[in-house]
Amino acid sequence: MTESRNFYPNASAELKDWLLNCFEKDVRLFDIKSKLKEVTKKSVSVDDVKEAIVMSYIDSGESGRAIDIACRFNEQNPTANMHNLILKGLLSSWQFSQQLFLDESLEWAKRWGGETHEILKPYKNKKPRVGFVCDYGSTVFGENAIFPMCVAFSNMGFDVHYYNFEVARFEVIGSDIQVANVHKLSVSQLSRKIIQDKIDVLIDLNGRLRDNHRLGVFAMRSAPVQLNYFNLVGTTGMKCYDYAIVDEIQVPKADEKYYTEKLLRLPCGVNGAFAFKRDVPIQDRKVDTGRPFVFASFNAFFKCNDLLLRTWAEILRRVPGSKLVIKCHETNRDRVIKKIAHIFSSEGIDFERILIEGWSSLQVLRKQYANVDLCLDTFPYSGGSSTLNSLWQGVPVLTWCGDGWRARSTASMLAAAGLSDFIAASREEYVEKAVLHATAGTYLEETRQYLKAHVADNPYFKPDMFYAELVQAILGLVHSSNVPVTEV
Repeated sequence: MTESRNFYPNASAELKDWLLNCFEKDVRLFDIKSKLKEVTKKSVSVDDVKEAIVMSYIDSGESGRAIDIACRFNEQNPTANMHNLILKGLLSSWQFSQQLFLDESLEWAKRWGGETHEILKPYKNKKPRVGFVCDYGSTVFGENAIFPMCVAFSNMGFDVHYYNFEVARFEVIGSDIQVANVHKLSVSQLSRKIIQDKIDVLIDLNGRLRDNHRLGVFAMRSAPVQLNYFNLVGTTGMKCYDYAIVDEIQVPKADEKYYTEKLLRLPCGVNGAFAFKRDVPIQDRKVDTGRPFVFASFNAFFKCNDLLLRTWAEILRRVPGSKLVIKCHETNRDRVIKKIAHIFSSEGIDFERILIEGWSSLQVLRKQYANVDLCLDTFPYSGGSSTLNSLWQGVPVLTWCGDGWRARSTASMLAAAGLSDFIAASREEYVEKAVLHATAGTYLEETRQYLKAHVADNPYFKPDMFYAELVQAILGLVHSSNVPVTEV
């Protein structure tokens, strides 16, 4: 299986826009490749260029165009990574359906998965061994979710192995977690290491659609039991993944038919927990008719399609004087700024009402919630960590709970927080609820006070409870007589 190690994740905003400008001017891919090799000082292939072009379209909120181009590239010269990008584009596209995503995932697995038929028998380790495969432990996710989870497994009797394949190397200080920095290992080398470590349960925290992945490690059946968890709730379409961890709202029982994995549900009713610290106090925000009402979105821009932006414009039009903050990584790109400006101006919204901000540290981000009245979720692909950050800082989020797991993450988090009033069942209701909440007097102020007093009661912020249930569930897989013997 081809590994995904493209130069794109480290590309500058200028380079991403330059790529698309060249492509739209019909500059030959070979000439783009030569220039990129000169700029990046790295070996760059034509396939790298194609993948970077598609990813740049996705990140600028142009998923429909990205899919069309990816399909064309894939017809000309099929590759595993380009086929994967078609799936990634589907997530934020209106072309998505759960059946289509499953069918395309199955086709990818059939064509590129390279799944082994080798059988691994369960090990007889003195202590059960769990392995996590991930490339973003050095981010805030490591501190707030991944490492607390690893520590919980260690404290509850597991030998924990963390296979870190990002460039950054690190250790988890003060723990028994064995960190293996494996960035330079190939898929086959990493698979052999995991087998030599006699891992009982191997958990993929990346999923298939991050810029980097190690799907091949799982396709080679590197452990008796393998799970898909954390980054993506959708199916992998691969038989080598035995289970996926989900919750009832994101994946109701009627949707189980869209998964090749067996679904593992926990008693707490959610599929994750974050050990957030109270490093920034929740600020009160009084209702004040003397200031503008402030909406905000801090979601990744690849989730911001044209209909979404026009819907936000409709909300601003119906709430006179209100403002909208858009803050994310991609707002440092001229292409993205021009897109936002064009859509809002075409909808009759003065661009001065749109406050564009670049990304910042998590602590700076959390301080900004003090100046926000209501966060607007993205659709059809809803928020994840952005929603949790908002709730943690006492700011409610309005979401449209649509079709499929991709549209239900925020709804799951709001339901767990007791904020069903902020869940809409259609685009029209999303608009009506936004207007209602912006003009409902002290209702939002009361909601913020409720969150301030009860946010820690949300299961998403009770890691000890969640990890205890997760560990017990994994122990059940290890010790159950029904544990699969890795027949693929």
